[in-house]
Amino acid sequence: MIYIVGVGIAEGQITERAARLIEEAEVVYGSKKAIELAKKHIKGKSIVIKKFDGETYREIENVGKEKNVVVLSTGDPMVSGLGTKIKGVVEPGISSVQLALARLGVDLCEVAIVSAHAREAMEEIKALLRCRGKVIILADSKFDIVRLSRIARKIVVMENLGMKNERIDEKLEIRSDNVIVYAEGGGRLKGLIIVGHGSKLPYYREVMDYHKERIRQMGIFDEVEIAFAAHRRKPTVDEVVKKMESSVIYLVPLFMAYGVHTTEELPEKLGLEFKEGVIEGEFEGKKVILCEPVGKDDFITYAILNRVFSAKSGSDGCK
Repeated sequence: MIYIVGVGIAEGQITERAARLIEEAEVVYGSKKAIELAKKHIKGKSIVIKKFDGETYREIENVGKEKNVVVLSTGDPMVSGLGTKIKGVVEPGISSVQLALARLGVDLCEVAIVSAHAREAMEEIKALLRCRGKVIILADSKFDIVRLSRIARKIVVMENLGMKNERIDEKLEIRSDNVIVYAEGGGRLKGLIIVGHGSKLPYYREVMDYHKERIRQMGIFDEVEIAFAAHRRKPTVDEVVKKMESSVIYLVPLFMAYGVHTTEELPEKLGLEFKEGVIEGEFEGKKVILCEPVGKDDFITYAILNRVFSAKSGSDGCK
């Protein structure tokens, strides 16, 4: 008989029933950490699992045909544990997810749980943030916390939960592989791309960067980028749209008037159509809205007049 028993993630978290199963086992398998957590209850032979693979699991199952076997799983066997790897009866334990939610004061029914341990899961996380709003991520030291910050409004990093060196921080830093990340979304993410013609003059790019940074500091958009309409000037609009995380992206041409770029090239490249007074469409799974050029905005009129007044007040020749 085989029991897969959860031993929690810290000392003192083994349940009464789990302790009895461990004490009655002839052979106990587990990681070094799991065996350390359960050592006072182990009466039979203990074997440290060094390779967590199919061959090892089959060997354990064969032993279980003749002996009473317990396989220890840190946390809960059914939360990214050994419960689905080995055939046997599962005895639940206290998982790191439960402890994380207790620290956060968040109900389990409110969150989605994703394993990003040694795997790319950002697209899955992005989708869950949109539909659920709150996500618990089982991560490791290689997890891209900075990239997550572009699509989440709130992030909490929790390391070594239940241990003496427990760390809970909103700082975007991961120091160990024993980490859980909590993220909150906030509706559909919005992005802005300031679109330039494509001049190679350095001060043209400087002007675009200036406006980009000012708008970014206002905090109105989740992402603010610049791109160029001319296909020979990098980055192009389609390249930037592909890289952005936002689900809704506004394109604002820093042009004086409509032209070939705005009426033909960009709509064709991005699959945009004129609908009810707006040029919009879907590109790479994102809604893209092409706004009017800035040329006819009233603020341009005032900007022209302000330049005149500035020149007049600064020139001795003007009365």
